[in-house]
Amino acid sequence: MSTPSTPQRLRKSPLQLILIALCGVSIAMSAMASVPENLAQATQAWQAGNQPLACGIYQQILTTEPSNADATYGKALCLQQNQPAKALVLLQQLVTTAPNNSPAWLLLGELHEQQGHEAEAVNAYRHYVALGGPLPKSPSFRLRLKQWGLI
Repeated sequence: MSTPSTPQRLRKSPLQLILIALCGVSIAMSAMASVPENLAQATQAWQAGNQPLACGIYQQILTTEPSNADATYGKALCLQQNQPAKALVLLQQLVTTAPNNSPAWLLLGELHEQQGHEAEAVNAYRHYVALGGPLPKSPSFRLRLKQWGLI
């Protein structure tokens, strides 16, 4: 007697099973969606304040598409508070492979600045400004950029 086989799209990887256990069914459902749909779902989750769900989706995307720039940026956002060194590594890789990614340069500058790496922060902000990224409204941020001769 043969066992019925599970259709490929319904099989779950060990990572997917862990994400299902930790974050619920919505991540399991995202396993069947396209990468753009998963990115949209992660963005919605992030904006709704559900960072654990968003981070799980970004990680899932990176499991299948390790060089996905949007998911890499999203994962760096997830890591910035508790694991800034890992976020820095991701962002440095991202700006190397996608040098025109202005949000990545901005976040890289912010993280370097938080870590006390002023020269690296200035360099990242220089790239951000050169790419024409919108300047944050913070007067103190604008003052720092002015003091560094970036605007």
